[in-house]
Amino acid sequence: MNTYIVDSGNVTRKLKTPWVIDSGNVARKIKKIWVIDSGNVARLVFTGNTFTLTSGTAGGSSGYSNPGLGSLAPSNLLSDSNTIQEIASSNTNPHPLIVSITGSGISAGYLASIQFTPGSTLLGSAATFSGGPTSGQWNWSTGLSLAAGPYTVVITIT
Repeated sequence: MNTYIVDSGNVTRKLKTPWVIDSGNVARKIKKIWVIDSGNVARLVFTGNTFTLTSGTAGGSSGYSNPGLGSLAPSNLLSDSNTIQEIASSNTNPHPLIVSITGSGISAGYLASIQFTPGSTLLGSAATFSGGPTSGQWNWSTGLSLAAGPYTVVITIT
């Protein structure tokens, strides 16, 4: 899905990074946009951390690893400009899963959850964390196989 904006010269431009000015007059990246539908229910219409993961397979693992294994679209950048280095699982039961991220401000609480469709949602708090503050790796002893796909992946960060 592409988002477009009309600039001050009345020209339609593709929106690459959405920003908003908060009440303190500080520019902030938009992470999520919610709307109230006709039934008065809040619906998420935008999140900056939704990816399509096309799995690659090598050495008993499947998923994405930078560089060279599988792919993430539209890119491997999160909404805060941190970089996803790896989302991969073992091809054997119970399919342990690894997520690796580099950048800044990384701690055990940084990754709130990762949701795979089809698949399941894994909470960051249920993983074993190592690293910080410029890189982190979350390990789940039981995850899901990423041998099939593609997957829609939604990463929630704090």
